[in-house]
Amino acid sequence: MRYLWLPSFLLITACFSADTDLLPPQLENQEVDKSPLSNEYYIAFGFDAGYCPGQDCRKLYILERDSLYEDIGTLYVGTADWPNEESEIINLGLDKFEVVKELSEKVPDSIYSYEIGTYNLGCPNCTDQGAFFLEFMNNKEVRTFWIDPYQEEIPDFIVPYLNLIQEKLDYLRLNEAINQ
Repeated sequence: MRYLWLPSFLLITACFSADTDLLPPQLENQEVDKSPLSNEYYIAFGFDAGYCPGQDCRKLYILERDSLYEDIGTLYVGTADWPNEESEIINLGLDKFEVVKELSEKVPDSIYSYEIGTYNLGCPNCTDQGAFFLEFMNNKEVRTFWIDPYQEEIPDFIVPYLNLIQEKLDYLRLNEAINQ
């Protein structure tokens, strides 16, 4: 498949959800951590719909060695270091961690050939198509990637990993929709 598409329900709900103060019902009683995580290793991943106004315009997750978190805040990640004091991070539990933990096992070696810093692969958000967000921290060395969802615009080495991320994002999104 040459294009990565989010399910149509994601795009529809993202564009019409304008209330950023309400939490989904399954999150109302969960404790929210406003401080950033401080571990030395994590993989942050997700999708950001750029200039979309609303709560569902981005889905960002942090995968640590033994936990999976979601940032339910509405801060646009491209404006500041993330996670940060404005992040609203919740633990998603062991079941969801077990489903996505293979992301940490299948990181392409070529990722680590990039110097520490932030990179655009392709032209993310150039035509309002959104962007995948990937961030790898290992021993406090951070590599951040904004990735165009159009696969012909990105390096071949990242495509299988991006497909895996899309699969995990779809699972998490569907699981969230079922639990509402």
